[in-house]
Amino acid sequence: EYMGEFNTAHNASFILFVVAGALEKILLTWIAGRVARQAENDGGCWRQSFRAKRSLLAGYAATLPLALFCYYQHKQHQVYGAYAMYGVLEWVMAFLEIGFDLSAWWDFGDLELTWSEPLAKRGARV
Repeated sequence: EYMGEFNTAHNASFILFVVAGALEKILLTWIAGRVARQAENDGGCWRQSFRAKRSLLAGYAATLPLALFCYYQHKQHQVYGAYAMYGVLEWVMAFLEIGFDLSAWWDFGDLELTWSEPLAKRGARV
């Protein structure tokens, strides 16, 4: 093993990362769906966000068991090509995560960010 004594810690950390990421995606998809249902007049952005999050979550949920299966085949049975397929699926999951994070564009699309200086810095009397 290339990681030696750290292999167990690496595996545990990766499992924690995947579980936390899945819970985050489920929670944010649920929140976007609730807001989309409540925002009757101006829910267009939230509906788009919910649809995108729901699709990306479905892709993540479909990819995760396949990746775990390939990893298991590699570790337990030394199946030729299983680790390569696991690597590809890991990249697919990474791109799904990036897409999920990009769906925040619709969550914050109608917000406006402004920058202003405090009055004291502009020379005005307070």
